[in-house]
Amino acid sequence: MYGTIEENLDAKFLDSLKEVVEALKNANYDLNMASQKIHVHKNTLAYRLNKIKEVLDVDPVRNSNDRDWVNGFYQYLKRKRI
Repeated sequence: MYGTIEENLDAKFLDSLKEVVEALKNANYDLNMASQKIHVHKNTLAYRLNKIKEVLDVDPVRNSNDRDWVNGFYQYLKRKRI
């Protein structure tokens, strides 16, 4: 399933997704802490997160099922692209 989704997304989006999800995971999905971890303004992180929400139709901050799905997709991408 993840492979099919990955094929339809460009590398720039996937790189951004990995960076955002990793920061969110490490900050327990706290936007302020996550933005500090990747050295961007909170609004920049919110913009990137909104792009992820729009493209993948998920909200990992507010929905635990979406969070689990995004974390799984992140793990798939991380293993595949090391």
